[in-house]
Amino acid sequence: MYLKRLILAILLSAVCTPQAMADDVSKSWEQKHRDEPVLYRLVEETIDLNRDGSYKDTEHYVMEIRNEGGQDLGEITVPYDRSFQAVKVIKAFIMTPDGKRHKYTSIQDLDVYSGAALYSDARVKVVTMPNVVPSSVLEWQTTILNKKSLISGTFSSLFDCLAYEAPIRKKQLTLIVPKGMPLQFMNWHTAIKPEITEHKGRVRYVWTLEYLDKLETEDYMPSADDVTQYVSISNINGWETIDGWYWGLVTKNLRVSTAMKETVNQLIEGKRTPGDKIQAILDYLQANFRYVSMSFGSNLLEPHPSDEVFDNKYGDCKDQVLVAMAMLKEAGITAYPAFFTDAGSIHPENKIPMPNYFDHVILAIELEGKLIYTDELAKGYRFDEIPLYLQGGHVFVVNGQGGRFDTVPVTSGDENGVVKTSTHTLKEDGAAIVETTALWDIQTSVGVREGWKNMPEADKQKMVDALNEKVSSGGRVFEHRLENIDGPFGRIRSYMRYETPQFAESAGSFLTFGLGGNERDAAFTKKKRIYPLNFAAASYNQTKNVYIIPKSFEVVHLPQNVELSCEYFDYSRTYKQDGQAIAETETVLFKRAALPVSAYGRLKDLETQYSRLTNEKIIVKKGGVPRDAIPVADLTARQAMRKPLPEDQTAGLVGTADIRK
Repeated sequence: MYLKRLILAILLSAVCTPQAMADDVSKSWEQKHRDEPVLYRLVEETIDLNRDGSYKDTEHYVMEIRNEGGQDLGEITVPYDRSFQAVKVIKAFIMTPDGKRHKYTSIQDLDVYSGAALYSDARVKVVTMPNVVPSSVLEWQTTILNKKSLISGTFSSLFDCLAYEAPIRKKQLTLIVPKGMPLQFMNWHTAIKPEITEHKGRVRYVWTLEYLDKLETEDYMPSADDVTQYVSISNINGWETIDGWYWGLVTKNLRVSTAMKETVNQLIEGKRTPGDKIQAILDYLQANFRYVSMSFGSNLLEPHPSDEVFDNKYGDCKDQVLVAMAMLKEAGITAYPAFFTDAGSIHPENKIPMPNYFDHVILAIELEGKLIYTDELAKGYRFDEIPLYLQGGHVFVVNGQGGRFDTVPVTSGDENGVVKTSTHTLKEDGAAIVETTALWDIQTSVGVREGWKNMPEADKQKMVDALNEKVSSGGRVFEHRLENIDGPFGRIRSYMRYETPQFAESAGSFLTFGLGGNERDAAFTKKKRIYPLNFAAASYNQTKNVYIIPKSFEVVHLPQNVELSCEYFDYSRTYKQDGQAIAETETVLFKRAALPVSAYGRLKDLETQYSRLTNEKIIVKKGGVPRDAIPVADLTARQAMRKPLPEDQTAGLVGTADIRK
């Protein structure tokens, strides 16, 4: 018996070879992704680095076009900067289903900013492929020579271990460096290790990954620090090296011309406080300078001389920051460039030093002993107001003293919501006279104001007329005001008084009206959640409605009050009747919160309640009509109401009587 078992084990081991097992994994992975429009067979990069920081970068891609969704890959783009890069090799062909091999049809060498009259060496080669049809295989390779490094003698890079656009069968980075060249490596959420070999005085590092699924994203994704997987590589000694390098560029290019001095003196004349001077200078820059993107974070990190940018009246974020620094300095105010990345991106602090983490430059202004962060490109905000996209962002302030990390402050969120108060005087036929006042959120206010001030008067009137028609449902608008729309900053307040013929739903002697049901957030319709939840924005919305019903009517149904609360939002809707007046008040407070995957089921139940418990409206009837005569067929909202969840299923979800206390 033992001999038979031994023979069977030998036979099984002969069959279940590593190759056979690998083939099984490959087939299973292929089957899993059979419906993907594109599948990458190979994503490969080889970097051959020299001691002075120059290097040769070869990229190689092989991809299967599975269906028509992948046909847009027929245009291959190869960006480069001709001031320090040269494209040495481009190879590209496609294998069609009939087995024929076709070479690219054309290569164009284009100016990235063509037509912008911009002083830029950014270019892109566009390779056009023929016969990009389903079941074809596209392969291309480029070699770019980087003649110098951004910081002399340094090198930094990230090897991303995820697949974002499509599944990847094999992903590989090869780094070849001179023996003895100091390098730092940091693994982030990955245990991958390189294969290391040495040959003729050079060391080869090879990182290899196989069978990568495409990253599935969700709403309310956690920050990149919690999701990304990568290996960072750098020989930059510390963040003080990056600070010293960029501060040198600032010192080199910060120039104040006579025209700049005269302009500053005119702008700050009569301005008593530093804040007023700062605002005057930034207002001038925003009104007179044009923004042109020049891709901070790739290879265009040096700002152009501030006097040249001032004369030309255009530049990218780092150019305009330098001009602002120069003008503020002339006004006696100190400011610094701050490298920026948003709150959802990789947090650079305590990471291996490299400028690659950042994608924007904002201004850090010294005022009353602290730094105020402002994005010069964010029109419509005071310099000390913080747009939502900046809040919580990570900054590295370049100050010539080693630099410093900081976080852009977050606000309470009240300015991110809408506060609306309305009075509705109903008529017996369901029409109503409505008087409403609304304080808009800051983002909408800024966007509308920016468009409004550049709009011809005729177009302004058309926009108002269309809005009036929509709101009044074809009724009469007696008055419509937009307060602060012509102001420089702040929230817009609107006022309308109008008559609408279709306010309440009419069914015989009954009228139905009110806020009605709220939709459940689509993010909570999935059965299961993959990632933790991150609620990054805060806001406060309040709606107060007063309904005055005709004297001949009485209330048949008043919805129950609803109060829901959890870590990321508080919700309240209340009703109160006083004679012929009914008050309906709804408040929604969204809070910043980070929650584990395990909270998803509980929050999903809460969202269901949020939709279900608000799915009622007010019903009134004309006097003399029996209550049991309510036309059930017309009360769809009431029919849809289901019983509340049992008490044991709502534990921890209902609470907070006053959500603002």
